[in-house]
Amino acid sequence: MKVQISTNNNFNTKIVMAKRLPQAQHLNSNLLQLLFLKMNSFSTKLLPFAAFLLLSVLGGNDSIFAQCADTSPTGDCDGDLVQNGTDLDDDNDGILDVDEGCGVGGSLLEWGTATWTGGDPGNDFATVSVTTVNFVQFTADNSATDFGGLPSYSSANNTTFNGTEGLLLQAPLSEFLNNVNSIRYEISFDTPVTGLSFRIVDIDKRTTADVNGDPFTDQVTITISNGGTPLVLTSGTDYTIGSAVNDLTGGVFQGNSLIDDVPTSDGDIIYTLTDPVDNLLIEFTNVDPTVNAASLGNTAF
Repeated sequence: MKVQISTNNNFNTKIVMAKRLPQAQHLNSNLLQLLFLKMNSFSTKLLPFAAFLLLSVLGGNDSIFAQCADTSPTGDCDGDLVQNGTDLDDDNDGILDVDEGCGVGGSLLEWGTATWTGGDPGNDFATVSVTTVNFVQFTADNSATDFGGLPSYSSANNTTFNGTEGLLLQAPLSEFLNNVNSIRYEISFDTPVTGLSFRIVDIDKRTTADVNGDPFTDQVTITISNGGTPLVLTSGTDYTIGSAVNDLTGGVFQGNSLIDDVPTSDGDIIYTLTDPVDNLLIEFTNVDPTVNAASLGNTAF
């Protein structure tokens, strides 16, 4: 598939559930959308219960820093009394940050429009896809997904859910063993970015078997790191959760009630980060997804 990189300085994206945040002068704004959607265990009809990842660099800091040991936006790695977040040459080597690989803002990266090498994020098999925006190399890697345990795994670009277009990743609910196999997606930047804001949407739980399929409990594990070191994040500061989500700590979240296919943030996990980030690992699975409907009856679990 041939695709094109699109830019939009006004952030006129197709996001309907993401709050629009102010753009910084040197902000490299990468919009990524990732949709995990469960399938009916009795048929191939897609259920309107999904886990949706909306990742976007939106915040108020410089998104990428030059060749400095101190990558903090409030730091001053060259000692010129100008903070890194506003300094055009962080390391004072005579080469502007933009020429050392630092984005200058206004770029928009969408799954279905970026030009990828090495593969396509919409492939139904293990793929490492690479694209570059504003000198920053972005890699999407699904190769750690349990393809053996999820033989019916499939994905598709330009899929719309809740009015938002993104990348659909799916497997039948019946193939998800109890917290054993999972869909894994790793997102990495070759240069740390800051001002990273993203959300997981529609983490929920169905407690009774019905004509739409078996009970399930969504679980997502999110690991955010820089330089190989996971960040220690604080609830209420670095992220917030909706009323339908339980925070099990350590980046692990589970659904606690059902979210209908309507615009709502009740099933959302929303991250707003200020520290530099170069890697995100998202793992989506289900807890106790396969239950005998006859023995289960109307029993909630």
